Amino acid sequence: MATILINDKVDENLKHRLKNHHDVIEEHYTLDVLINKIKDVDVIIIKSKTTITRDILDAAKSTNRLKLIIRAGVGLDNIDAEYAKSKNIKVINTPNSSTNAVAELALSYMLMMSRNLIQANKEMHLGIWNKENYIGNELNGKTLGIIGLGRIGLHLAKIVSVFNMKIVYYDPYSKNDLYEFLDLNELLSTSDYISLHLPSIGENIIKKEHLDIIKKGINLINLARGDLIDEEFIIEGIKSKKIKNIALDVFLSEPHIRKEFLNYENIFLSPHIGAQTIEAQEKISLEILDIINSEFSHV
Repeated sequence: MATILINDKVDENLKHRLKNHHDVIEEHYTLDVLINKIKDVDVIIIKSKTTITRDILDAAKSTNRLKLIIRAGVGLDNIDAEYAKSKNIKVINTPNSSTNAVAELALSYMLMMSRNLIQANKEMHLGIWNKENYIGNELNGKTLGIIGLGRIGLHLAKIVSVFNMKIVYYDPYSKNDLYEFLDLNELLSTSDYISLHLPSIGENIIKKEHLDIIKKGINLINLARGDLIDEEFIIEGIKSKKIKNIALDVFLSEPHIRKEFLNYENIFLSPHIGAQTIEAQEKISLEILDIINSEFSHV
């Protein structure tokens, strides 16, 4: 039996299953409290809201109880994973569970952008029939540039293939013969839609200077990490109309977002919901149960 701290909100079924065999603490502790609470648990389960710092890991090591950090999701940039490894604390994520959910959200944004659906819905609810103003475009024949051809990027490429889109990608760490590899500048200058699916790299991958080379009227989607696109690139691109639309599901300092984003209807915003589907959360729960099952007693 393990003592498990669930520090961020997870699926209710997961909590019930864990409670059958383990001591479970359901509480979101802030950093200053967590640094003490971490000393008394064997496992901590987190999502993007909690950051595991060196100070927390040092505190955990003082009692040698913490054996496992589980990230219910893909990214590990909110965990000092290398330092944890040096302390013999395992860090495991659930990389497979949210692939389809995130890819479908990217597609949803592409479709909404192409047909102005959000604005049309808003006006219809106000009693405004404005058919002539809603000339959209089709995805058919357009170029989708994918930055980061990992699990999610590959799945997105697969599901948009039915729209007869040309798929190009930039990923220096992945090669795929099914799609055309372009260097970053060429991808930015030729794509009609761009979707980012890569971890944080510690700096912007799309920078303000890229405004000089992007294709005019580009549609951008970032469901990956908030630091991948320079915010000045976003604002200047929207103001200059070089960017037609941009969808952001991730931000630099979540849950806070840049207030200037609220001034533009063609900056689409969502609160980091890429993996927020019933199906994805169920899959994440099963992955977590398997992880704990392999490390401790059966659940």
